[in-house]
Amino acid sequence: MLGRPCSDDPDRAEPPTWSTEQTLYLAVKQAFDKLNYGTNSGALYDFNPWVAFIHDPDYLNAPNVYAYSVDDAVGNVQAEGLGFIIDIASTQNLENPLPAIPPINISLGYAGSPVEFASHRVCTNDPARDKPVNPHFPSFVISANNPKNCPVYLLDNKDPPQSYTFTVTQPPPFTAFQNPADAHWSEQTAGIIDCSGNTDTAPFYPSSKLWCCEKLAGDSGNGVFAYTTPDPTSVHLLNGNFVITIKAEEKYERGGTSCN
Repeated sequence: MLGRPCSDDPDRAEPPTWSTEQTLYLAVKQAFDKLNYGTNSGALYDFNPWVAFIHDPDYLNAPNVYAYSVDDAVGNVQAEGLGFIIDIASTQNLENPLPAIPPINISLGYAGSPVEFASHRVCTNDPARDKPVNPHFPSFVISANNPKNCPVYLLDNKDPPQSYTFTVTQPPPFTAFQNPADAHWSEQTAGIIDCSGNTDTAPFYPSSKLWCCEKLAGDSGNGVFAYTTPDPTSVHLLNGNFVITIKAEEKYERGGTSCN
């Protein structure tokens, strides 16, 4: 899914672009989805009534299952897990009874400077949960169900490593931007980001607070922010939910005023 904003800010990388082959495939895939969902204009009959049986509110109304072979936009959420738990007839015995929903995409500022994010941890600041950051695709997802219970922790490649953290305090949707290139930091888009976990002591340092939220002149600022944007590749009218950060701090301390 494409959703990272284009920006002149060197802290943020430009988003990937579609190749000719990807564009052609997307056109075919969208046409096939519209055919199955009966949303293509001029249809003379229902191509796949099974889709209505699975997804229509008047029938099974099952939003998180496949209705046909490539109905993966609603039936497949890519996320890390430890295995499968199968429960029959109810959700009362499941550790997490909440259905999977489109996740929150965390996009890290990665400008190719000597100081870069090296790893991330989700929910618990435990070295056992360390996951490396892919420099070619510096992003990962977190669950959108209860993000306030699952802080994000980042470590950079300085010696010793500097830590950074933030918590998304509410589930999406976030502030909406029709065009992701228009998404930017503001008091509104940063308002759901809790930066209070960044302390002045190691492994966090004073610049960790400024990284998360720095107050600039007037109502402007810089740091972590969140937004929601329509997925232009989806015929299901799904949204993409994004949290954007700036790049890692080059120094443990620097001038500036943090937001909180």
